[in-house]
Amino acid sequence: MTKNQPGQDISLRSSLAGLFRSYVEWQVVGERLETDSVLLFSNNVSYAHPFFAFGIRMNPTIEAEVFFRESVRWFASKNKHHFVIVTTDGQDDDLRNLLSSVGAMQIGRSERMLFFSHISSPRQRGNALKLSNFTDFLAICAAAFDYEQECLDALFRDRPRVLESLVAGRVFYKDETPVGAGIAIQTGNAVTLDWIGTHPLHRGEGLALRCVQHLCCDVYSRCARPIVLSSTLAGKPVYEKAGFTSCGDVRLHRIPTGI
Repeated sequence: MTKNQPGQDISLRSSLAGLFRSYVEWQVVGERLETDSVLLFSNNVSYAHPFFAFGIRMNPTIEAEVFFRESVRWFASKNKHHFVIVTTDGQDDDLRNLLSSVGAMQIGRSERMLFFSHISSPRQRGNALKLSNFTDFLAICAAAFDYEQECLDALFRDRPRVLESLVAGRVFYKDETPVGAGIAIQTGNAVTLDWIGTHPLHRGEGLALRCVQHLCCDVYSRCARPIVLSSTLAGKPVYEKAGFTSCGDVRLHRIPTGI
């Protein structure tokens, strides 16, 4: 649960699992092992990317050694050379210590942030994400996050399914050129803002802030769910300005199956 905001019914672990579960649903091929205790997924592609082979320990009372050993065995059986374990702070300290001791590589760290403010109506209104401008959305993601286009195409392979699962999605344009984008995904008892990206040539123009504000307005107009997101260190000031507060730490750990 969030540690610094008493009374808020938000499970960071379940919202993260919901986010990754959405990524699983968008992909066409792959195998999943999901119980009340674990969530493991392996896509049948070779991309070295967290979305294609990842695991989350849903029940923190499972011994770290058991979860780690069984995860390695499962992914190795899927012919994966590596996979990613996702951890949240507090209840996953034992797992993080184990991963550090076996030489796992930390490949990402972000803060989960929770929206605690009034909705500010943005001045610039982005276009709703549709099939007709989905290519523009992917172009922004590729430029903003330096991802290979083929990797994004594989992740968002079933575009109609992606759109059906979204609470909201926006694409921002400047002189008919896509310059910013973001989506909102239902993740259990919350809504997660994700893929908030700005084209590198248009950073510093306030696009990320307006995109977040617009998505928050969209979410509140459709449902009364709490809003969360994962932030890099660089993006944190933008999200704080939009009304978000830090509530937990998330890390991605790369694990070779032959470890």
